[in-house]
Amino acid sequence: VASYLGVQLGTYLAKFFQGQWMLLVYGLIGVFAGALMMITAPLESLVIAEALFVLQFLAFGAGLTTIPTFALLNHGSEAGTASSLLGVMNFATTAALAGVYASLGTNNTFDVGVLIAGLNTIAVLSLLFVVRPWTIPDLRATKN
Repeated sequence: VASYLGVQLGTYLAKFFQGQWMLLVYGLIGVFAGALMMITAPLESLVIAEALFVLQFLAFGAGLTTIPTFALLNHGSEAGTASSLLGVMNFATTAALAGVYASLGTNNTFDVGVLIAGLNTIAVLSLLFVVRPWTIPDLRATKN
């Protein structure tokens, strides 16, 4: 539900803010949620853990429509191939990290917080140093 609501929120916010900068915000929210999971792990509070998971899933969902838009931006004639590659990378990354996820501790949220904060940090750094958001045009502008 939180991911679905995040998609709706991200779609709404895309009308007012440039997507590349919103992706940066979503990634930073993920880093923040993961860090708070690590910090609050000793409390072993279900309410805090669930609130942070909801925050993470909202941010995740909000970026779900923006990421493919930018990934396919400059690949008009190869959009099908680019989309396939994007899908394969999603599944391959998930499969590669399945073992890591399976080895996480289940007593509190520290381990999953490390994973969430770490992966979101990689996403933010990739956005800044590989994608370079300042090079992406404002896609909100309509072309007539």
